[in-house]
Amino acid sequence: MRNLKKLLAVLVCMAMALALAPALTVSAADYVEGKTDDGLWYEIYDGHVEIIHYYGNAEELIIPGKIDGLPVTIIGGHAFEDCTGLTSVTIPEGVTSIGEEAFNWCTSLASVTIPGSVTSIGYSAFYMCTSLTNMTIPEGVTDIGEEAFLACTGLTRVSIPSSVVSIGDYVFQGCDSLTEIQVDEGNAYYTSRDGVLFNKNVTKLIRCPIGNPRTAYTIPDDVTSIGDGAFSCCSDLTSVSIPESVISIGVNAFFGCTGLISVSIPVSVTSIGWYAFSGCTGLTSVTIPGSVTDIGDEVFRECSSLTSVSIPNGVEHIGDYAFDDCTGLSSVFIPVSVTSIGYSAFDDCTSLKDVYYTGDVEDWQLIDIDRNNDDLINANIHYNSEGPKAPEIKEPEVTPDEATGKLNVTVDTANVPASAELIAISYGTDGGLVDIAPVENGKASLGGENVKTVKVFCWESLKSMRPLCEAKEVTVAQ
Repeated sequence: MRNLKKLLAVLVCMAMALALAPALTVSAADYVEGKTDDGLWYEIYDGHVEIIHYYGNAEELIIPGKIDGLPVTIIGGHAFEDCTGLTSVTIPEGVTSIGEEAFNWCTSLASVTIPGSVTSIGYSAFYMCTSLTNMTIPEGVTDIGEEAFLACTGLTRVSIPSSVVSIGDYVFQGCDSLTEIQVDEGNAYYTSRDGVLFNKNVTKLIRCPIGNPRTAYTIPDDVTSIGDGAFSCCSDLTSVSIPESVISIGVNAFFGCTGLISVSIPVSVTSIGWYAFSGCTGLTSVTIPGSVTDIGDEVFRECSSLTSVSIPNGVEHIGDYAFDDCTGLSSVFIPVSVTSIGYSAFDDCTSLKDVYYTGDVEDWQLIDIDRNNDDLINANIHYNSEGPKAPEIKEPEVTPDEATGKLNVTVDTANVPASAELIAISYGTDGGLVDIAPVENGKASLGGENVKTVKVFCWESLKSMRPLCEAKEVTVAQ
């Protein structure tokens, strides 16, 4: 009992001491977490506030400049992720950083006010903000992280200030409506030409906006590098002219360019990145130069309109899935320099019938062919081959049809691919076009008077008008 009384006395004294002591305060250096009345969760440390999450349901939100008397300086990673009801956000002056995925999946967000105090926009900060239509990045921002505006499908214009020194990869990937990227003339690191983003000295093409309606584009002669994803998903493009200044084509450079019909890669190119032409379903022909020594993974995957491919001498490796799902591919030329063919490199090439190989049977057996290449292995292998014969049309025969008054044109199509389009055109004595007709089953009929010459063209398709062989012309007897 006596010991119990002593213990009680001690506890009473301690309680009195605590009651009389001044209230404890948390210093600014200590970590504190709290929540505002409107649903902003925050952290306090080192004398500033970081917004870490939002549990509110406001459509229009103005983030306060101070909380508990301390400045808000950071919008933390994932802070407003999946806030699908949010339509407008005003970020206060004093905030210096917008964290990674900060506004990720804010699909209704149509307006964002970013103050001049912000210096960095993090990785995927505005990913899938599909309602954003215009984005003015303020002067003061120096870094724009990778995929910062990825899949902002409503974004039509972007302005980059002079302060930006770093733009990450795939920043505007999937921005289907983006028609132009503008860069302040005072920027020392980047520039824009016709709405296309380049580094300052125009040696690297960084991004061609997806939503620009151009169908043809000529890359400037200064460019040496086509960046990762530079033209990805530019589905309106049917042709791109690559100059001989270009040395490298980046990863995903032309990925998903479904309208692209033909590509001629110049001999200056030594490197083609993975997936560079993957998903170019309209691509009917591609010229790979001898300067390329490696066909990377998935480079031409799902190029379903490709009918033939010639691998240049010097290539040693064909990567995994390189021509996977090229369902229209009927022939391929492979040089003896190839020593390995990757996993599924020719998988689902269901039309592949002929493989033209420059080596002999023993050389072919030495190639390390990985699994899932049955379409290649089961094709007809032509050993010691120089490849298929080039398409050729012979001089057409032109005879007048007295009954109809027309000209009958006969063309030998023995060395012409069945998929080719042959067109016969007659020209008058003044050089003008008189008539035009398709050649079907080796025959065509042309009308008109005063015809001087008939010319037959052999095209890959009517759409591309890409010649497969030299046109043949004959003078009509008068």
